[in-house]
This record gives sequence, structure tokens and C-alpha cells, in this order.
Amino acid sequence: MRGLSALSLIAVVAFVPLLVPVADSDVGSKGLPTVLVTTEVLADLAAKVGRGVVRVESVLGRTSPETFTLTPGTAMKVADADAFLYVGYGSEDKVGRLAADVRRGVRTFRLLDVIEGVNPNEAFWASPKGALKLAEAIGLVLVQLYPERSDVIARNLEALRRELSGLDAWIRSELESTRRPLRVATIRPSLNAFAREYGLEVVARLADHFGTYEPNAASTLHFFERVSGTGAVILMEAEEEGSTLAEVVSANARRIGIRLAGPIYYERLDPEGGISSYEDMVRWNVRVIASAAAEPTEPRTGLPLIAAVLLPGFVALLAVSVSTSLVGSFAVMRGWAIFGDALSHGAIAGLVAAYLVGFDFYLGALAAGLVVALSVSYLERRTGLRGDLVIAVTFTSMLALAVVMLSKSGGATLKLEDVLFADVTASTEEGVLGTAVFSLGVVAFLLAFRRPLLAYVTDPYWSEAAGIRTALVHYALLTLLSVTVITAFMTVGAIPAVASMIIPPATALLLSSSPRSYLIASALIPALSAAAGVAASVLFDTNVGSTVVLVYAVTFVAVALTRRRP
Repeated sequence: MRGLSALSLIAVVAFVPLLVPVADSDVGSKGLPTVLVTTEVLADLAAKVGRGVVRVESVLGRTSPETFTLTPGTAMKVADADAFLYVGYGSEDKVGRLAADVRRGVRTFRLLDVIEGVNPNEAFWASPKGALKLAEAIGLVLVQLYPERSDVIARNLEALRRELSGLDAWIRSELESTRRPLRVATIRPSLNAFAREYGLEVVARLADHFGTYEPNAASTLHFFERVSGTGAVILMEAEEEGSTLAEVVSANARRIGIRLAGPIYYERLDPEGGISSYEDMVRWNVRVIASAAAEPTEPRTGLPLIAAVLLPGFVALLAVSVSTSLVGSFAVMRGWAIFGDALSHGAIAGLVAAYLVGFDFYLGALAAGLVVALSVSYLERRTGLRGDLVIAVTFTSMLALAVVMLSKSGGATLKLEDVLFADVTASTEEGVLGTAVFSLGVVAFLLAFRRPLLAYVTDPYWSEAAGIRTALVHYALLTLLSVTVITAFMTVGAIPAVASMIIPPATALLLSSSPRSYLIASALIPALSAAAGVAASVLFDTNVGSTVVLVYAVTFVAVALTRRRP
């Protein structure tokens, strides 16, 4: 996927300048010159500074910088703008540098290069004082671009300075009456500058920077250890909506008994919610903080913190790993090992579609997985092509469909890395119970029908001659495989789900001498690997799902190297 993105960028950078020449715009023919910026908040501030001088547009809109993809249409828009401005922090910096590559350095400005005394690893503009520094930097750039309009820009900047000064006075008035000390925790360093300015104490942050971050077991535990017992409120950033980080915080905070408040905005606006400007955003945030401070502290559960954070996820991981491996043991013997890959990629497309239309995630992923399973089976029989070839065509097409839907959505915050490696510490009690019940049902079904299933996967022609209804067994196994892999996909992510289906059964094949020992090993290997993976993830502070996959791989390699060939 990263390779495809790189090739797309090279193509865009190479051909867009040929199609859209970058030159000084004729202001008389186009009206006000267009200045393109990254985020909506930056667009609002730039529009106020450049009122009557430039027309400002946001290239990101409601899209998160982390999920932004450069399409040919967006690239042409970037190349055709009279100037491009960006702040230069986290993933937003990557968007800015991407635009600079398209524009080949023509009138592209990184505002942090002209701002002094701010930390680029925090949303310094969340406070009016920081926003004024950002506005002054915008003013300097616009004066450089349009010196003949410097008097207008200066008046606009002075009006904005008065507006931000009034906003600062209002904030202090609102927060004076709140209970002190006012302690908060955040997912990102979104309120650091605001907290310093107005006397809030930020007791913890799950991630200490902006940009891509996968929650790890030890860091998640440390975050809740620092928050627990302080009376702090966890503020949920709107920009993290739908992310694994938000799910981890939400699930564990409710289980432990820590208050949640939000959403808090720092990067984008929400006109539907009444937030159409920077001032609206700040007033909203202050009201959320003040309201949270007035709420009583919730009682904490009696579970030890490590159990409250890790135990639900471990139970869910154990359940899906064992059930997926057992179903995978039949799929491996049938020659369907790569089939899980097609199902997981199909599920990604279904998940994205469900996200965009507001449908249930699990049902969307399951529907797409079943479509993939039945399509592969039909095309294999219809065309006579090898199954692995049909599967390869299907899963690459479904992944491409997911990326196309994301790029056309215009406002998706869904992150594909969260889909590939979900975090089991985000498991809720309801989700764990449902996963455990489902997995027990799968295991019971496999035990009850193991003989016809084993006969079919080892020799389908003999099975049919023996009177076994092979078509029924075929579609039953296909459906069971689809439902099991999709359930694992929604619990632990696409990669761990596929790994659970393939690697433990492959290891079990090396260790077993009979169908009975093969099935027992296919259940024991993922169970022991799940326990070892969770322990290792806490010890080394790594993602739980990826660590379990590495335990699978190490076990397979160790068995392969030590086993003597018969």
C-alpha cells in the first residue's frame, strides 16, 4: 500500500506541473487571488487576516491530515492556487510538504519558520495567545506576497487582535468559577498551550505528539495509572473520532471509572454542531471543560488497574485466536490459506462503506466478507482458474475499492493502520462477551462436525463418493470461515486475524501425526501465543496484536528448524 502511494505521488508530481503551469495569477481576471491552506482552523484565521485581499480555502476540510490522500484533482487545485500556507506540525506538516512538492517551491510557506516561542509538537493556537502568533505569521506572509495591500492586512490583523483579546478575557471569566485544581488528560498534546495559559493541569497524554501513533500495552497502562485517582477528566478530541486511540481511552475510562468529556476541537470546525469559526471552537472547548469540572468524580471499579485494562482484551484475543486457528486448520488442509487475506481485504472495503453511510461496522465488514467468499467460490468454478489466482484478483480489487471510497469521502477520519492492527485493549465488556460466546459456538460446531469436514478437506472426491453432501459442506465451511475471520478482524485487526488463521495451523501440521493431534495443536498454539504475546507487549511496550503475530512466527520458525524430516 505504501508502495502504491509513493508511485501515485511520483506520477502526480511529474505530470501536474505539465498540465497546470504555476505562474503569478492575473488578479484582475480572477478576482481575489486564492490562498490555499491546510486545516479549517487555519483557513478561518487566514480569511480574517486576508479579508478583502485574498480568498482562502482549506485543502483538508473535514479530513484528518493523517488520512489525507493526494488525488489528481486535489493536486491540480494545489498547483493552481496563488499561494499555499501550512503550519508545519505532525501529519499536517506532511500535507504541506506534499503540496510543496507539487508546487515545486513556488509561493509555499511553512508558518512555523516565521513564528518564535511555540512548540511545534502541540496545538499552540488552541489559546488566543497562540492563535495571535499564528495570525501574525499569516500577516507577514501576505504582506510579502501583496505589499501594495499591507495597510488592509494591518487593519485586519488589528481587528483580529482585539477579537482575540476579548476572547481571552471571556475565557478567564468562565474558568474563574470552576472547581480547582482543574485536572485534565488528553489523547494528544492538543491543550498544552491552553492549559499553561489558563491554569489547567494536564496530568497525562496517551500520545505525546501529533501524527501516526499506535497505542502500546505498557503506555496505555501508564496513561491510566497517571490519570486514576487524580480526579482528572479525560478530554476526547474530535479529531480522534473513529481512531483506535479514542476507542482505547473510551473503553477503559468507563471500565475504570474515569470521567470523559468532549468533543474538544483544535484542528477542524463543525458547522453542523454550531462551530463555524475559530472563536466558536474556543468557546465550545471552554464550555466543555467548565461543564466537566462541575461533574462529580465517578467511583472506581474494584478491579486492579492492570486487570481492568488488559484482562478484557486478553479474553477477546484468546477467544478469537483459538476459534480462527481451528477454522483455519480446515482451510489450510483444503488449500485455502490465502483465502483469509481476501476476506480481510474485503472486510476493509465493507468497513469503510459502513463508516461512510453510518451503518454498523461489524455487519458492513461481514456483508463484504461474505460477498468475497461467495464470489471467489463462484469465479473459481465458473472460470476454471486456480483458486489462488481468483483470490489474488479479488482481494487486491477490494483493497483498491476501500482506498477509492476513502479518497472520495472528503471527511473520513478512519485510519487504515488502525484497521490492519486493532488494539484489543479497546475491547468493551459487551464486545468481549459476544466474542467469547461466538467463539465457543464455532468450536462446538467444529467438534460436532469434524468428521465430514476432515473428510471433505482431505479428499473431496472420496467424500462425495461416500455419500457426504460435499456442496453443503463446502459452503458451510466457507461461511464459517468468513464469519470467523471477520469477527477476528473486528477484534484484533486484519493482519492478526489472517495470521491466526494460517500460522498456528501450519505449525500444528509440522507437529502432528494424526487429525486429533492436529486439531489439539491448532487450539493450544494460539492460546499459548496469545498469553505470551500479551506479556511481551507489556514488557517491551509494543502493540498487542503485532506482538502475538511475531510469537506465532517465532514458534513456527523454531518448530520448522528443530523438527526432523520423516
